[in-house]
Amino acid sequence: MGSNPTGPTIFPHPPSQLVNYALFLKREGYRPSTISRHVRALKPLHLEDPELAKQQLAERECQQSSKEVIANAMAKYYEYLKVPFSKPIYQRVERLAFLPYEEEVIQLISELPKSKATGPTILPLE
Repeated sequence: MGSNPTGPTIFPHPPSQLVNYALFLKREGYRPSTISRHVRALKPLHLEDPELAKQQLAERECQQSSKEVIANAMAKYYEYLKVPFSKPIYQRVERLAFLPYEEEVIQLISELPKSKATGPTILPLE
């Protein structure tokens, strides 16, 4: 009598469509990790409208490389559905690998137990 019932849950796209897409990727020979990544990337988007999905992706706060992966998944999804789609351009930002200074390496080796410190001390530092 005093409760306010909530409306029905509205899914942005039929879940069966993503399942069919995942099966399509499996038939095409994609690895399970790639299939999982595609489905996870596409789930939160409103895929019935490509332009709205692109807008959602543009507004999402994540790395450019993540947006590139999601854009590639969207392009493959719409290709599977035979829906015209122009993929947005996202460029990966290459980051340099962390390389410690020689002093940091020496400090690290000096704090290792004797049994584990013998291997790294044999290696020349150049």
